[in-house]
Amino acid sequence: MDTENLDDIQKQLLQCPVCLDDFHDDTHTKVLPCLHLLCETCIPKIIKDGILQCPTCRAEHQALAFPTDNTTRDLSDYVVVKKSPSVKCEGKGCVEEGVATHRCKPCGEFLCGDCVNAHKRTTMTRDHEMISLEELKDANDFNAFCHPQNCQIHQGKPLELYCKKKECQKPICVTCAVVNHPYAQGHDLVEVDTVADARRGEINKMMTAVKEKTLSVNKVIDDIVTEKKEIRCRGDQVYSEIDSVIDLLHQQVDRTKENLKESVSKQVKQKCHSLDDQEMKLSHLKTNMEHSVMYSEKVVHHSNIPAFLQLDKTITNRLQSLMAESFDKEPWEMATFGLDSQGINNAVQNALHQYLHIWSSSIYP
Repeated sequence: MDTENLDDIQKQLLQCPVCLDDFHDDTHTKVLPCLHLLCETCIPKIIKDGILQCPTCRAEHQALAFPTDNTTRDLSDYVVVKKSPSVKCEGKGCVEEGVATHRCKPCGEFLCGDCVNAHKRTTMTRDHEMISLEELKDANDFNAFCHPQNCQIHQGKPLELYCKKKECQKPICVTCAVVNHPYAQGHDLVEVDTVADARRGEINKMMTAVKEKTLSVNKVIDDIVTEKKEIRCRGDQVYSEIDSVIDLLHQQVDRTKENLKESVSKQVKQKCHSLDDQEMKLSHLKTNMEHSVMYSEKVVHHSNIPAFLQLDKTITNRLQSLMAESFDKEPWEMATFGLDSQGINNAVQNALHQYLHIWSSSIYP
């Protein structure tokens, strides 16, 4: 990713659109059904009558419990390493705020040289894998930036299993499997890797479909832009035709000439306004689809499997919604209108309003 892409990612995926603060470790990042992100603190501030309107795309959602995006911290660390000349040490034993030289992969922390040595002296952490900042700056995936995802019920227990029971469908730890998810009660347990591979495959197919639909939407937008140019060009041509015809008449038809020009301007404005509305709606749909694909790609290619599985339902619902959303595949207006001057030489004064008018046709009325 180049710097420009990192800036775009940071703005869209690492910044709350309400308070404009970056998502931090102490900020729970929530994912709306439209796949836009908000910090947990801002959500209550924008709920009205039980409805939360997304500040980014204006979609309205019932104010229910929104899932937490635990991949945001990993992406944030990735962007920090790629963009910042130095990274602050996160070691708890660091007396002074030093500059990190390594990252402990199991702990998900940046460590300075002193903290790395302290890590190696401790029995529980001496075998932890350390990755240098130089390696991290050259990394092309998020594998080295994953924060450990542990069970919230049984502290320190990794989420290694997935319960496929309809009422559960979530990653769990081994202790949860024994205590709360026994086979005898209909719980179906598999390894998280197995579920993740299947769900990634399904979401990849849906992302491909949304990408293809985005291309179709973009083509219609291009057609609209072209048609608006032709409409304006045709409007200029009709202006010239009006001048040519009206200039043959006497001064008493000047007012009729201006009325005709006003009619042309009205047609051009009306058509372009209609196409502006269509273009705006399609651009809005395109923006939502591109964002959803960007967000889904970030989560799907994320190697933090439990965090991914906590989001797959929300992503699937959003992508399915975008795949099902219809849109008109032709511009609503056409550059088809002109000046009808039939019979202008016969009974001019009595028939100006009848024979001189602007005609127009549209695909959509």
